[in-house]
Amino acid sequence: WLQYVRCDGLPDPRIVTELNTFLHLWQQNKVADDNELDKKFIEVLPILEMLENILNNARQYTPRQISNYDEVRLALRAQLASAIEMASYSLLRNIEKNLVSESTKVSTYKREFKGMRLNIWVAIKWPTKKPRPVEHEPDPVELSFPSMKVSVKLPKIIDGSCVCVRAARSQIDLLSELSHSFALKFDMPKRYEDLFSFNVKELIESQRLKKLQDEARSKFYREVRERVRELENIIKTNIYLQNIKEKEELDVLNMAEAPYVSPPRVCIATECGKSFEHNLT
Repeated sequence: WLQYVRCDGLPDPRIVTELNTFLHLWQQNKVADDNELDKKFIEVLPILEMLENILNNARQYTPRQISNYDEVRLALRAQLASAIEMASYSLLRNIEKNLVSESTKVSTYKREFKGMRLNIWVAIKWPTKKPRPVEHEPDPVELSFPSMKVSVKLPKIIDGSCVCVRAARSQIDLLSELSHSFALKFDMPKRYEDLFSFNVKELIESQRLKKLQDEARSKFYREVRERVRELENIIKTNIYLQNIKEKEELDVLNMAEAPYVSPPRVCIATECGKSFEHNLT
């Protein structure tokens, strides 16, 4: 109902056909400047957010519907990443108009969109001077983006007299899903388990582990006490012998401590980590 009364001309994220039409029209659009990028961020971010919510609560949908939602979500993200690339290229096509000249050799661009902050640093190449007989080693170029609190030092191998550096910080991650390790080999167990049920099970399991650890610790000290009494009786009954081995063993037992065992919650966290690693391999 909220989507219906919004009436903003955007597609309903729950209807895949509308999303495909929106994506097709976007791909046919030839305008690719920063103003168009700002418009697309305003339009696409709410759609992607709703698609993420649908996929995170996918029990009410069929596997085919989930696959369709995920496919169109990835297509929208890829198109948004392409729009960022094209807008950056469009800005560099006309440096004098789109960028601010910091000096005769450097121009910059910075703008904050809804969900992204974009900064561009460009070194303007001047006419080539007559080369010196002995060229000195160039100093590395250092630049900073104060609005993003980021500083960069370029390697000496990069020609700092003709280079462009782009820094972008996006609200959504457009790169991780392209990596080979992003997709899990196996489906995560208990994916849809709510937090309350998880905490209850964790409490029951931690109490069970604590009981087992207490029993093991009590058994250890009980065996130590029995062995100490046995050695003391041996020493008392053989007062005319030195009983060197027995006394050494008795000293060790008097200083004995139960083997260290991790707290129950640490054990549970370790097992959960191992289980999650199994889904990655």
